[in-house]
Amino acid sequence: MTGSRPRTRIVGSGDVVRLAPCGELDIASKAELELALEAALSWADDGGSLLVELDQVRFMDCSAVGVLIRAAKAASHRGVTIELTGDEGQVARLLTLSGARRTLREVRARARGRCQAPTEAP
Repeated sequence: MTGSRPRTRIVGSGDVVRLAPCGELDIASKAELELALEAALSWADDGGSLLVELDQVRFMDCSAVGVLIRAAKAASHRGVTIELTGDEGQVARLLTLSGARRTLREVRARARGRCQAPTEAP
């Protein structure tokens, strides 16, 4: 289902950054999604979070899921978490059936572990 180019909006900086793509996220828009995620992550502080708001996404395919997972893994090295919100219908089913939701949860847990301060021994 290609045809409409996605539009994205990035809001915020520091602890919480929001990325709101709109339209279809598929193989045709893969490069644009990668650039939008890279830009949004550059605004997030180490240890912060990027909320990807999917409520305006009408269609998503596995290429977009791969982009989200790769971005989450790269961000986790800085302790930045990527969280998805607003997914429903086809997008929610794809994230669940592909295992992406579970993978993103695991990456998020590792990222949170990296941003916690080490404790000193008594």
